Amino acid sequence: MKKSIKKAKPWLISLIVMFAFISGFLFFIRSYVDSSKQNYLNKIQSYIDASSYLAKSKILKSVEDLNEDYVNKKLSEQYLEQEFGKDFIWKPDKTDANLKNKVSDIYRTYFGKSIDVIEKDLKLQYRDNNKNLVDITDLKNGEFIPKNIDKITALTRSSEDFLNGFSPSLASLGLSFFQSQALENEDHLNKIKNNNIIKSVVDFINNNQSLIKLLSKIFSTKNVDKSFYKDLTIKQVFNKNINLITSSFTKKTYSDNNNDYFADDISDLVISDVKNIVLQEWNKDKKNIEILDKFKTIFNKVKDYFLKFDYLKILDNLFRYVQSELYFSMYYVINEQYSNPSQLLNQKIEDKRFDPLINNKLDFSLLINGFSKVLEDKKYTTRLLDFLFKRTDKTKIYFDHKTIPQNIGTSSLILDVINLIQKTILKTNQLIKEAIEGLENYIKENMYELREKIRNTILDVLKSKVNSFSHSVHFGYIHTSEDYNKLTVQIYTNLWLTKFYYVDANIYIFGKNGLVTKIFDLFKQIGNSISATSSDSFNFLKSVLYRDLDSNIGFKDNFEEISKLINIGHDLFSDQKMLNIDLSLGSLKQIASIKGLYGILNLPNELDTLKNLLNTFGLSSFISKVEKAVEPLQKILDLLKDFGFISDTKKFIQQFDTYTKKIIKYIPDKYQSVNMQLNYDLISNLYPKTKTNTNFINDFTTRLAEFLFPKNNKDQDDELLLPIIRLIRNDKDKKITSVEQIKKDLTNYSEKILSKDSLFKNIIDIRDLKIQLPDNLLKHLKIENIKDLTVLELLQITSKYVNQFLKNNPDKSLTFDLSSIGFILKALSASVDITYIDNKKITNKNLFKALYDDLDSFNHKNDENDKGRKAESFYNWSSIVLNLGDDIKRTIDLEQTKNDFSYSPLHLLLGIDLNKVQYIKNTIGYALATLIGGINITDPNYELANQNRKSVITIFAILNFVLQNQETILKNLEYQKAGIYYKKDSWTTKLINSNDKEIKYYLIRNLTSENEINKRVGNRFEVTLTNDNNSSYWKISNIVALDYKN
Repeated sequence: MKKSIKKAKPWLISLIVMFAFISGFLFFIRSYVDSSKQNYLNKIQSYIDASSYLAKSKILKSVEDLNEDYVNKKLSEQYLEQEFGKDFIWKPDKTDANLKNKVSDIYRTYFGKSIDVIEKDLKLQYRDNNKNLVDITDLKNGEFIPKNIDKITALTRSSEDFLNGFSPSLASLGLSFFQSQALENEDHLNKIKNNNIIKSVVDFINNNQSLIKLLSKIFSTKNVDKSFYKDLTIKQVFNKNINLITSSFTKKTYSDNNNDYFADDISDLVISDVKNIVLQEWNKDKKNIEILDKFKTIFNKVKDYFLKFDYLKILDNLFRYVQSELYFSMYYVINEQYSNPSQLLNQKIEDKRFDPLINNKLDFSLLINGFSKVLEDKKYTTRLLDFLFKRTDKTKIYFDHKTIPQNIGTSSLILDVINLIQKTILKTNQLIKEAIEGLENYIKENMYELREKIRNTILDVLKSKVNSFSHSVHFGYIHTSEDYNKLTVQIYTNLWLTKFYYVDANIYIFGKNGLVTKIFDLFKQIGNSISATSSDSFNFLKSVLYRDLDSNIGFKDNFEEISKLINIGHDLFSDQKMLNIDLSLGSLKQIASIKGLYGILNLPNELDTLKNLLNTFGLSSFISKVEKAVEPLQKILDLLKDFGFISDTKKFIQQFDTYTKKIIKYIPDKYQSVNMQLNYDLISNLYPKTKTNTNFINDFTTRLAEFLFPKNNKDQDDELLLPIIRLIRNDKDKKITSVEQIKKDLTNYSEKILSKDSLFKNIIDIRDLKIQLPDNLLKHLKIENIKDLTVLELLQITSKYVNQFLKNNPDKSLTFDLSSIGFILKALSASVDITYIDNKKITNKNLFKALYDDLDSFNHKNDENDKGRKAESFYNWSSIVLNLGDDIKRTIDLEQTKNDFSYSPLHLLLGIDLNKVQYIKNTIGYALATLIGGINITDPNYELANQNRKSVITIFAILNFVLQNQETILKNLEYQKAGIYYKKDSWTTKLINSNDKEIKYYLIRNLTSENEINKRVGNRFEVTLTNDNNSSYWKISNIVALDYKN
């Protein structure tokens, strides 16, 4: 080869070199052209790819009803590298895409905007037969936006950071930031001060201090040591808690946990104490105190005994009992392997299953599961009531004055309280009966002395009264050997051979038909009536709670005893032999004859005769005294007429006697004509078959009204019962015109107990109650779907996820020590004594109210810039004394903080100390720290805070678990409805033509739905990009549906 080249002529070598140069140059030119062409095509494709994402949103809005902004946002959030690859040209300098770049980043580069790139009024079009572009009008509006819970998910996840502990320093920083921003100036301040919600909360706290303090004591119950439950069954735990409540009253110690002594011992205590009060007051100062004043004093003392008892001292034991009742009733509801309460009650409490209660905690997972079951089905409501009431020995439930069991403790505090009241009434009546019998024996044994005392008393009274009229009259007291119980009083004037009688009165004081005996009989019958009524009423109430269909509780004794009471009273007042008084002018003229107590009541009808008698003897000046003396009797007659017992006061004796005899016969007869039982079913009313607007008490009041006033007795009720009803209601004006009015009022009385606006009417009402949360909040958190959730649905969803979470995390629990709530309530009841810089002082003002009233804007903090600061600004506080309960007082000198812009009186709201590294005890900050952590390790409540914090973390873990599940469901739904259509593989693009002014390409759908609009519009679209101003920015001018079927 070398040889052949050497032999070649020089010109040939030059020619070869030139040819090689030209060939290389041509190859370079071709390569350059090919490269430029490719770059151009790549650039065009980049425009196509970028614009196609915008065109997709317009098409999906019109065809699939997807919201255009939603699709734009979803598409713009896709990553460039994922969608277009690393070589995608998206900047003039050909910068490669990286992992952080999104589709939205190319919009400004290609279209000059980062948002609103495509015109909102751009329509899909088609070409008609003349090739003209026509808008397609009958399309979707793009209303569908898939639900998501991104905001609330982000909120709950970020809240976990907060659970690292509510430290004072963190809280202080937060408050300082809040003050400098939210309270920056007066405008910001006024928005807070004028916020109705904030006002309402502050007013509620300020106006309900007594309630808040009471609740704080309830929730501050001292925890018991685990040894409290050692070797006890669940039933024995109930008895022990009840007996501890009993000890608070009786001061006794109960070591027997097999029995409940509450009803028996407190009943005996009350009777003994009241008896002592009565005896002490009765034996005081007998000579100088009127008998009525004694009764009044006794009544007030007894009333004070009940009202002034310090019931707060039972709170600890009562709260522990209620906590146990709530825990085990819910446990019984959800554990259906127990067919009756005794199977659970006989279990030993020292079982791992019952650890939350033993550790003084409330198990919220148990409560959620239990309440959801109770709302879900009637059978679980039945199980709840079975545990609350049917766990009791039936022999201790029903009793009357004839048979009171030796021990009536039921191990159920509600039934115990009913038994306590019932036994106390029965035993009191028994004591009164025994007292009356004792008096009867005393009278029998001391008859002579008592007669002498009565005789002397009557004569002394007569002498003092009658001698004021005349000294010429004489008095006589006669008792005959034939009837020693009869007492005769005579007023007369001695004449020459005879006596001129004015008054001849006979009264039987003692004996079988004597006044004292009849009064005693009346009191005995009052006791019998009260005993019968209380026994039947309380036994019926217990049968409703016990749901005992075989109790056979009737009200026969009530009607019979009431009838006997009226009869004895009528006999007492109408017995003419027991009392009769003749007023006469000797044998010349009989003035009046008063027979029986009714005759005394009838004296106003004898007034004219008495006046004539006085005029006859020239004693007209005493007529006014007599008239005044009978005025009370006339008022009684008038009232009897007003109420309808009589129609004419002049005929009182005849008409009232007729009325009384009728009602004595009517009441027992009425009983025979009405249903003996009310037959009220608590379960069917608590859990009715269908939703109803009436409350569960309505059926009872309706049945009671029909029981007391049956339709077939309407006329007799109006005649005989209406006067009694008017008397009870003090209806002098006879506004009540018929018993039917009372029957209607009684039927509707349930609405006064539970009004139409009450939250609870029956379980169905609670079950179907809609969750009421502010629309703005739901919308902001994107959880509008829970607006239509009922309480039951919410509990069921919560229960489902709580159970799933705890099953997957057996080491977690949802239990709380409720004493943290006590700390919060104590903080709400904190008060403050304020001293202002001008020495003005305010004492014992609620801390929240004081801070709200004196709240000021941050720009008034500096004393050098205090222009406009009001006198009642908390920046004018000089010093304060915090009254925090439990004898905790804290004096704070705010002069120390004048130049500290990171501390203000608002920090006292959370109880942040001046050093900003600890909370003052019994403040809100301290309470929150006991709930979620943040108190010092040396604090006695540190372990409480640590345990509660774990539970709070569990709550958020459960919430996030729920949200993650829900988020997965929503994203799957979103993909099926929307994502499947806008994903990359669902579309294809193909260039039609392009130049510097215009780019046209096909946009083809590979995946479509089967809706009618899509079938008509078709899958192929022609998209036109234009650049009219020779700028570097383009726009979408047309989207044409190529396969549109008109």
